[in-house]
Amino acid sequence: MPQKVWNEDLVKALQARHEVAWREQKQAQYKWRDGMRTIEAVRKDIRLTSTGKIYNLPTQSKSFVKTVYEECVKIINGEAPIYPLGYRVLTPAERQNLEESAFLPYIEQLQRESGGYAILLAFHFSQQESMKKGSDM
Repeated sequence: MPQKVWNEDLVKALQARHEVAWREQKQAQYKWRDGMRTIEAVRKDIRLTSTGKIYNLPTQSKSFVKTVYEECVKIINGEAPIYPLGYRVLTPAERQNLEESAFLPYIEQLQRESGGYAILLAFHFSQQESMKKGSDM
């Protein structure tokens, strides 16, 4: 009997938790987003064997924290639902705001007058998708 592959369900589950946390303006939204991206990057099938062992689930790391790992294990074992309580689909306006907010943590970490900040501003004000070396920007 073929084993269930959990990759797609885990991505949906972590995305739903990210959306709920984003809607509630919780800091946890970032760990759910990072966990979702980590699961999306897994090339092998995440599966549960008949003995209860989970294969190919990423180990805990900076982008896949303990809370996210444990929630994935609960989902795979059937102890937690894929869609959390209180989840509802985002409206198109909310979806756009969510996508725009994905860049904020990085920008907020940059210090004004730093090299990274200057490069970011140069891209912003140049109205170009890429910059070339030289004076004809």
